[in-house]
Amino acid sequence: MLPRSDEFRQIRDVNKEETMFLGIGIVLVLLWLGGFVMFHTAGFLIHILLVLALVSFVFHFLRGRTSTV
Repeated sequence: MLPRSDEFRQIRDVNKEETMFLGIGIVLVLLWLGGFVMFHTAGFLIHILLVLALVSFVFHFLRGRTSTV
């Protein structure tokens, strides 16, 4: 005996939901990986900028005041 059309509709709806959740899951994983890589790189660059700012600050005070006359 063949299933009724209502049963086919329910099976098709379940497949759509599974596909939708799978797509959302893949997108979220890709965004997480992208954020993980980008923020680690950005964190590294921020630390380099902080070190350069500290070196500049120290040189500024070591050099002292210069006269422009």
